[in-house]
Amino acid sequence: MKKIALLVAGAALALGLCACGGGGDNGGGAASGCQLPADTGEKMVLYTVVPATYEGLPTITPAELKAKLDAGEDVIIVDVNPDGSYKTAHLPCAVHYGWSMKGFTQDPGFARSCLIVTYCDCAAEEDSGHMGLSLVRDYGYRNVMLLKGGRPAWQDAGYPTEAA
Repeated sequence: MKKIALLVAGAALALGLCACGGGGDNGGGAASGCQLPADTGEKMVLYTVVPATYEGLPTITPAELKAKLDAGEDVIIVDVNPDGSYKTAHLPCAVHYGWSMKGFTQDPGFARSCLIVTYCDCAAEEDSGHMGLSLVRDYGYRNVMLLKGGRPAWQDAGYPTEAA
């Protein structure tokens, strides 16, 4: 059932919808606690200059992300960990794009009106930073943030995870 939910969430993202609105299941088959509202078509812009390295991307703390989710804000959460790590534990509603040295090999089609938060299990956001920078540099997204401390910080704060 979880694989079906992820496929539905992935298809919705490809259509330009947001994931994980926090306000409950919309009946569309998404994982519990997720919404897939229609995209407004407006671009969300947090910054205009492409940073030279991923260290220039903005970060969000687990508490800040949890507050956005609890408030029902539209957020696309992207897990860039290897398959095994994702299957063991991931943030609720996270879509999985395994880390690659090339970054994203094509535009994932995320809704431009949504905040995109990438995370990994790295101590200093190395993998999520690389993938986040790929979204910004290669595909023009300007709404990307890195989860500070990644999944370990999320779990250390006592927030829930899911298994695939």
